[in-house]
Amino acid sequence: KQILPHLAVDPPFVEMFLNEGRIAARLSHPNLCPVFELGSDRGELYLVMEYLDGVPWDALSAAMPRDPRGLALTAGVLAQACEGLHYAHTFRDVHGTLIPIVHRDVSPQNLFVSADGVCRMLDFGVSKIASDRRRTGTGLLKGKLPYMAPEQIHGELADPRADIWAVGVMLWEALTGERLFDRDTDFLTYQAILSAPIPSVNAASTRYPPSVDHVIARALGRD
Repeated sequence: KQILPHLAVDPPFVEMFLNEGRIAARLSHPNLCPVFELGSDRGELYLVMEYLDGVPWDALSAAMPRDPRGLALTAGVLAQACEGLHYAHTFRDVHGTLIPIVHRDVSPQNLFVSADGVCRMLDFGVSKIASDRRRTGTGLLKGKLPYMAPEQIHGELADPRADIWAVGVMLWEALTGERLFDRDTDFLTYQAILSAPIPSVNAASTRYPPSVDHVIARALGRD
């Protein structure tokens, strides 16, 4: 993955890239895409990651049926994503010290399903160790807006629950084929994330077990 050359001469970006690339390089789990190497070559920054043969989750979820078969597929994929995230959220260093790592950019574009059916979470490039209380620069939000948790919108420190929120949004969207919080403007998207009601996945017709709504409601609890 090659980084745009103009960013390679931006010292704050280079520091962020190297620091957060090192975080990603620590992680080793079947449901996370590994980072093999990061560095600079002739003035350009790069990450070396595993080559994956398959499709991103946004393409797969858009094509699948909205019925029990789609539910089975979605549960299988997102459960694997949760396994990878749980590993990061409960990560310990070589001394056994707990250092939770929060992805902060969980979205359909960062989830990849390989041809062998294994789901891998991509791009821990905006990840953060939960104990690191340094904030992102004023006015800069990391992550894809429609999948951000309310605390991220407010500029508060994101912990593992922010990643769980994003998985809840993806679950709702995969089962309905619609977008949950995406609106015409960023402001309206902010408002939707903070206060819009969460419709049942069975709003149009009864297709899924009621327990699915309970799972989504827990993932998308705003408090």
